[in-house]
Amino acid sequence: MKSVNPLLFLIFLFISCYMGAQESDKTYYKTEQERNNNSSDSKEKTTSQNSQKDKPSFFDRVYFGGNFGASFGAFSYFQVNPSIGYLFTKQFSAGISLNYIFANNQKRDFHVYGAGIFARHTFFDRLILQTDLEFVNADVFIANSNEYERIWLTGWLAGGGIFQPIGKKGGIFIMLMYNLLYNDQRSYYRTPLVFRTGFSL
Repeated sequence: MKSVNPLLFLIFLFISCYMGAQESDKTYYKTEQERNNNSSDSKEKTTSQNSQKDKPSFFDRVYFGGNFGASFGAFSYFQVNPSIGYLFTKQFSAGISLNYIFANNQKRDFHVYGAGIFARHTFFDRLILQTDLEFVNADVFIANSNEYERIWLTGWLAGGGIFQPIGKKGGIFIMLMYNLLYNDQRSYYRTPLVFRTGFSL
């Protein structure tokens, strides 16, 4: 029987081990890469899920509120103005409102009612700018006929004020607004300047 050359045997053994090591490294790196990919996918999925959880729902962005005012004397009035708004961003919101005013000048009662839309922007969580477009039905004195006539009027108010946050989206505010469409003969406000205080929930 021919003896095996020890040198050839060592060379063959070395090549076999080297090839086995290469295959093992490929398997290891492939497995490690798969683990990294799976870990990356898991992190992305977790981040996506957390992002979806952190993202406010539609009802989280909806808020309710309103403002009110009153004055008593020779000319008395009471106003209530409920509203519903939607937070498009943390600073900007818009919505719709209803408006009712009762007034008395010691001669007769006046009932003013209507609706409107508004837009509000908050700065530094404390300062607000707001504009309101109102459409109301009111009794207006017509000088030519010397009588009151019920007609629809439009008011466009713009102004600003201070907002005190309470909770995630609520707060109270005080505003001074100016009626850009004020007409002393055909207006449901006594002056172009309108002072308002209210709240949101």
